[in-house]
Amino acid sequence: MNDIAPTRARPGVRPESAARFALVAILLLSALAPTLAAEELWSDSGFFVDLPEGMYYADGDGLSRFAFEDPSGLFTFQIALYEPGRFPTAAAFRDGALRMLKAAGEAELFEYQRREAFLGIVDFAAGGEPVSGFVFGVKGAVPGSRPGAGAAPPKDVLLLAYAASENFDSLAGFLLSCVDAFSIDAEARLSPGPVAQFERGASSATGRAALTVGGVSFDLEYELEDIACASSVVDREFGVLSAYAEAEPELALAAWRRFYRMIARDSFRRVERLAFAISRGLGPAMDPRERAEALVRWTQGFTYERNLEGADFVNPLAAAVDGRGDCDSRALLVLLLLAHDNVEGVLLVSSAHAHALAGLDVEGPGARFPFAGRDWLVAETTDDVGLGLIDREMADPADWMAVELPIWPVAHAE
Repeated sequence: MNDIAPTRARPGVRPESAARFALVAILLLSALAPTLAAEELWSDSGFFVDLPEGMYYADGDGLSRFAFEDPSGLFTFQIALYEPGRFPTAAAFRDGALRMLKAAGEAELFEYQRREAFLGIVDFAAGGEPVSGFVFGVKGAVPGSRPGAGAAPPKDVLLLAYAASENFDSLAGFLLSCVDAFSIDAEARLSPGPVAQFERGASSATGRAALTVGGVSFDLEYELEDIACASSVVDREFGVLSAYAEAEPELALAAWRRFYRMIARDSFRRVERLAFAISRGLGPAMDPRERAEALVRWTQGFTYERNLEGADFVNPLAAAVDGRGDCDSRALLVLLLLAHDNVEGVLLVSSAHAHALAGLDVEGPGARFPFAGRDWLVAETTDDVGLGLIDREMADPADWMAVELPIWPVAHAE
């Protein structure tokens, strides 16, 4: 890793050109097919990373240096941890990283998870060849010692995602997705990623929506930047997902799972105000099944909408305030809102039926799909049917894939 190095969408410009990549599919599909799907990874240091499917651990010491490659060798993602005393400020960290890389480029300072951070685009040389990419650094992000080993100052983290300069534009979506897939800890895993937080901007402009859920009407005030940023993430991740369209089925389905994980992670905090308003309106005494029924009935009244020319998905906050979306948009919204009330669920997706449902861990009668040792009650969000009911032609569990979402606090054994 040469102690570190990349570049970003130029300061002040949203790095959302990642949304459309005709070239990405051409470049990657031949290499993706034989590769095993990846899973979300976590480190003893406490951070998580959910990289695009097919990427593999290529090099590093497993302690402070980690390098991942895509199977075609087109792009690289690196993580490096630094002792806290090496760079006193985020600005010094940024300048030091650019020096180590011998890189040209810029990186803006911003706040990530209440910590000093920077993100930018850089151009440098790797293996004697010109490369370009994104660099992200955050101060005091990772615990300096394993849990239970005694307190130590938190380490600084540097991420680098880069490709050959001639391929940078076509691969920018993948590179941004790698950076945005990083979470410094379990709390960050429930928040928008580094890129999404960078894009957030300083605007505090708000919108208002009149909503009625479970017979309770209320006005929701929401931030317009949340809608814009969430849409940017959806477009970018759809561009990444599109590269797997002709991959072998196992890898393509794994890519779909990651797509939903990335959207759920980005949107969990964005719908927090909505979840609180609904919970307050319905009242704390309402049992989980009744609460789920109210949310499902609400989404059943949305306008059915698809976009076959772009990202065929409405981000959860936009779906709520506009009352629109396809089956997976609505099902994910229900799952996110119920998660804020500690009702667990999984997203159920079927390519055979081109449909999605919510699977809920609530009591009572109804059709259930088995997954991970539990039976999940089905919730149909597009047809006017009660909780637990499903079309008989869709009732075979073998036709459905369950997607676990990163919206639950996790605890790993030491």
